[in-house]
Amino acid sequence: IEERDLASYAKVRASMFDEVPCAFASSPYERMASHPSAVAVWLKEREHDIIVIDHPARKGELATIVGVRRESRRYLRHKAHAWGVYTIPELRGQGFGFKAMSAAIGLVRSWGGVSVLHVRVSGESPQALDLYQTLGFREWAHENDCARIDGVSYPERRLVLEL
Repeated sequence: IEERDLASYAKVRASMFDEVPCAFASSPYERMASHPSAVAVWLKEREHDIIVIDHPARKGELATIVGVRRESRRYLRHKAHAWGVYTIPELRGQGFGFKAMSAAIGLVRSWGGVSVLHVRVSGESPQALDLYQTLGFREWAHENDCARIDGVSYPERRLVLEL
């Protein structure tokens, strides 16, 4: 992501929270982390990045976003996490998610010493699960009551890709 993409990134993040809050488990207060100034701080961290793919027809808008971050704790530095993976609804099923996740995997592989990439996927997102499995991720855990919104429980699957 580049600084010029920050406002578009915040817009896509707001859309994803509105569309599938159970997938991102984020309340309105927590959404402040999507503010361009907060994202600019993240981008100053080593081994923390956001992959974006531009919308093919609308200049200045994003189609897909993927965050990746290496664990900062000494004994966990062999792990990285993909987070906030989202493709806008009108472009799903057209390869944007695959392209962005492939770029994220390539970036993480360039971080010496990282041997696994983790991702979490909502039980409400079968297309996302299919994407991750196509890329070689395997499920290692399932939580039936991961997020609870207005009294409704939502499941989550945890997946890992061995690099």
